[in-house]
Amino acid sequence: MSRVMPDAPPPLRQFQAIVFADPALLQELRRAPDRASFVDLVVKRSRERGCALDPAVIEATLDAAAHAWLLRWIER
Repeated sequence: MSRVMPDAPPPLRQFQAIVFADPALLQELRRAPDRASFVDLVVKRSRERGCALDPAVIEATLDAAAHAWLLRWIER
């Protein structure tokens, strides 16, 4: 099962694939102390890897994922 979000914009899917293929990068992102730091780090690391993600896209994706999780939790 792929961990890359199929409904994410193509640059985000590309960066997700890069992250899941790079354990050190994955750990670095997991160590972000808060959401703002995480978004800033994703923007920086994605640009370093040619993905150039917009912070608004990352925020919207996080919001959508949180909403989907909440709906699944409520439906149980």
